[in-house]
Amino acid sequence: MSMNFILADTLARIKNAQMARHEFTLVKHSNFVKSVLEVLKEEGYVGDVTEFEERKGVNLIKVDLRYYKEKPAITSISMYSKPGRRMYVSAQDLPNSRNGLGTIVVSTSQGIKADHDARARNVGGELLFEIF
Repeated sequence: MSMNFILADTLARIKNAQMARHEFTLVKHSNFVKSVLEVLKEEGYVGDVTEFEERKGVNLIKVDLRYYKEKPAITSISMYSKPGRRMYVSAQDLPNSRNGLGTIVVSTSQGIKADHDARARNVGGELLFEIF
């Protein structure tokens, strides 16, 4: 099976695992996904992110899920960019997510950043997704 949009698959796995009240989930490894997961970890949406080799040549990432008062830390995820339609914005045009309560993840020339970090560094880029 070919995977064209690995980011959407990763986010769906995380959301489905949280709805099923799992402690962790496994996602396919890529440097891009690892960078996105590190931003989610810094923002407090997921716990620890660990790489491991399942068998020779097959790497996975174990994502520990977070809960607050027995409710998932992630309430909603909505994609901005998709393979058929990419969305790019400048630093001045970065939108706010739910009046600053949510986070928009942006792929910038300086790496994957949360929206507030991209604004502070004055860099724009591709809007990936919003998480709340």
